[in-house]
Amino acid sequence: MKKAVCACLVLILLLTPFACKQSESIVNEQPHATTEVQPTAVSQETAKPQTVEIPVVNPFTDSYEDSLPENAEDGLTLHAFNWTYHEIMINLENIRNAGFKNVLTMPVQQPKGGGATWWAFYQPLSFSIGVDSATGSKEDLIALCSEAEKYGICILVDVVVNHMANIDDDAKEPDGTPTVLPAVAEYEPKLYNNRNEDVDGIGVTFHHNRLAGGSGAETQVYAYGNLPDLDTSNAYVQERVLSLLKECIDAGVDGFRFDAAKHVETERDPDYPSDFWNNTLEVAKTYYHDLTGKELYVYGEILNTPSGRDLSCYTDHMRITDDGFTAQFKNAFANKDPNRILDADVKGGDPTKLIAWVESHDEYVTTNTHYSDVRVAKFWSVIAAKKGLGGLYLARPNEELTVGQIGSYAYESEYVAVSNRFHNRFYDAESYESADGTCYVNEKVGKNDQGVLILNVGDVDPKATVQVAVPHLENGMYYDSLTGSEVPVSGNVAYVRFEANGMAVITRSKDVHPQLSVSERDCT
Repeated sequence: MKKAVCACLVLILLLTPFACKQSESIVNEQPHATTEVQPTAVSQETAKPQTVEIPVVNPFTDSYEDSLPENAEDGLTLHAFNWTYHEIMINLENIRNAGFKNVLTMPVQQPKGGGATWWAFYQPLSFSIGVDSATGSKEDLIALCSEAEKYGICILVDVVVNHMANIDDDAKEPDGTPTVLPAVAEYEPKLYNNRNEDVDGIGVTFHHNRLAGGSGAETQVYAYGNLPDLDTSNAYVQERVLSLLKECIDAGVDGFRFDAAKHVETERDPDYPSDFWNNTLEVAKTYYHDLTGKELYVYGEILNTPSGRDLSCYTDHMRITDDGFTAQFKNAFANKDPNRILDADVKGGDPTKLIAWVESHDEYVTTNTHYSDVRVAKFWSVIAAKKGLGGLYLARPNEELTVGQIGSYAYESEYVAVSNRFHNRFYDAESYESADGTCYVNEKVGKNDQGVLILNVGDVDPKATVQVAVPHLENGMYYDSLTGSEVPVSGNVAYVRFEANGMAVITRSKDVHPQLSVSERDCT
């Protein structure tokens, strides 16, 4: 790798022949809270061998106790993709120790063919909890939710409300719209019997628009991917969806992911408005609050930006996915440029309305090229530290995409766990992002606590002590959560020795490290 210019203002130890000198303008820079700060230029000059003066600083009185956030919306989510309810349950202790507050399951409804393949879960047969599903029974889900509560973990379930199962990718009705799988009739007879015409007085339950016009046509009232598109403005369809949400809440579920939420109209749609979300999700929120006294955690899958509709149409009801956030800085390491991270925008500008990922299950299964677990963990650290942003970490499936088998335990790795715990510790603290040389910096300043995430995207020498500007941290002794090594901070400068991966998660706690039980399990 080529040597980066001024890589994080490195001052090399006695046996190392070169040094990078810290510019005072960087040390004294004061970025604004929760805003991205443009970096100041750094000077470099050749220097004679010299010994780094490591400042002598006092330790802090630290009384922090590691814990999960109280509320689901303040925590990070593990996507237990292809896991059964039982597999989630027996791994709850490790999930908690890794710092995840929430776990997202596969779609909860009865899947096509019992769920023999992962995609069959996204073609449901019912609007009730699956009775013959590869992920488990309703009783298994109830047991999972009950056990998760003991660990302070919230269970979220995926639900599919936009469409139902088809016969195959080619089967069509005479009008050219997708044919509903007859097996739907076993679970939802009224939805099936009224699929093409109103025979029960409840209205036609599926859309039959081949070439509907208007901005909402493709995403709201037109079948997508030959999947039979439900008429979500239909009162009976809404009744069945609400029944499912309440059934899940009664089982102990604390939140929902709405698959294909972009394809369901809102009350503010310019062409096809309906009261779907008000009559389903909003009622479910009240139902959950009345039962628990807490807020239901909900997000919807909104890939890209809906045509002709403001994102607030959806964010008024739920968080939405930001599928483009990490894509903006995945080349930061190849380019040795921390500004790629610093300048990354969140969709719509408000991270509190969003949930982001390094990779989604769709992205993972549709590509043959994947990042290493360590590289994923570094990207994940940015999401975990971003103030207000929700995070979804994919537990990767195995190569065969087998339902009912855990494919990877990388979610338990120390690199992931320290980022999660950093998030849990500082989720409500002020956040200050900046770039210094080849280092991305995210400082956290709480009422009585401080810390910083530093990612060195340049060349890393583990023997070198690197000076990194931290304009908001108080003088004192901090510790790298990954290595346990001391990180003195003096005069707005942190003196850091990076591991070879260039990641440092720094707090005031000397002995708070992830207590994981990965043992002999393969985490790769």
